[in-house]
Amino acid sequence: MPNSNPNWINEQNTVVKGWANMVTSKLKSSALRFRKGKSGMVIRGVGTKNQHAEDKLVNSIGRKIYMASGLAEGIGFKIERHGIFVHKGVGNGYIMQNGMVIRGARKPKPGKIYSGPINRRPVNWFNTQIDAYAPDLANKIAAINADAVINELNVRIK
Repeated sequence: MPNSNPNWINEQNTVVKGWANMVTSKLKSSALRFRKGKSGMVIRGVGTKNQHAEDKLVNSIGRKIYMASGLAEGIGFKIERHGIFVHKGVGNGYIMQNGMVIRGARKPKPGKIYSGPINRRPVNWFNTQIDAYAPDLANKIAAINADAVINELNVRIK
């Protein structure tokens, strides 16, 4: 009996692309809460051929599907680096130390006391979206691949 689903690669690619598009949309919705931010004020890559102005976080979110031999094998998300700072609650004098946000410098100056209120808090805007939708992708990919293996090995009772 020939494989009953010869297009399992196309089916998996379609599932991965659909999931990536949906999660990209969810990430953009999650990033919409950050109304303040950069919009062309900061130039990155000065002196290189990749010079570009930083964009607002919501406008910077993109995705890439990694392919190997025609099969979608990975998904990557592109965001401006300040999205990572917001996620961790660091930047502009605030650092992460032992899993906590504190005021200070990476290399403290001798005798300087860093005090004052901690005005930064981590905002888990990225991982919550990935964690919420990853099990769905894993289940769909597992089902597609399990069916493909069983069909390819012809181990069904006829």
